[in-house]
Amino acid sequence: ALATVAGHERMQRDLEIAREIQHYMLPLTFPQAPHVRVHAVTEPATWVGGDFYDALCLDGQRVGVLLGDVSGKGIPAALQMARLMGEFRACVSHCASPASVMQRLNSLLCERNVHFHSFVTVQYLLLEPCQHQMQFICAGHPPILLRHANGQVEYLGAQANIPLGIDDTFTYAQEERGLVAGDTLLCYSDGIYERHDTEGVLFGIPRLAALFAAAPEEPQTIIDMLRTAVKRFGAESSLEDDTTLLCARIL
Repeated sequence: ALATVAGHERMQRDLEIAREIQHYMLPLTFPQAPHVRVHAVTEPATWVGGDFYDALCLDGQRVGVLLGDVSGKGIPAALQMARLMGEFRACVSHCASPASVMQRLNSLLCERNVHFHSFVTVQYLLLEPCQHQMQFICAGHPPILLRHANGQVEYLGAQANIPLGIDDTFTYAQEERGLVAGDTLLCYSDGIYERHDTEGVLFGIPRLAALFAAAPEEPQTIIDMLRTAVKRFGAESSLEDDTTLLCARIL
């Protein structure tokens, strides 16, 4: 019995360390690029999770922001997430467009899926505020939300791109959109809109979009408000999936 307890305590310490390591793998600070403010937060459902995000300046003018969700939970998803983050950083250093980044990541994941079977849904945006435009791609993920300065929310991501890791012959298609000062973009994982209350009612994307439309301006304040709303909605239910929010505002 003592050996069992000691083993359990060692495992718990290992999980605590793994959680801390994963936390520090994600960006602790965000790009201070001209005309863009970014903030993001993730919360795993268990000790470690498969949600991830990244945000980086590519050349002083462009900003790339990424949100991904690895299928499954726990340690297998966390290990896949860790590798994908490194591969993403390597890809954006020499791939110019979101479509080329997704194409490369998909090839790498499909190669690993000969022995393992997982897929990843992704929202990736390449922001060019000085050029008043962005390129973006949703790979098997729900739409990106774009809030205009007047509060109107638009759904972005009409192309039917499949998740990464399913078909290495699939060709990913990116989209383009103009940007103006005051535009705010929201990326999110399914743990946000699939949260449900005690009666089984889903939080849902329309509810998320309505709250986003009425939220303040600053990305961190927006995320704090949305997280509070989601937690209050599902206060009596346990957290069943990783939850991640990423917000970018054009100044």
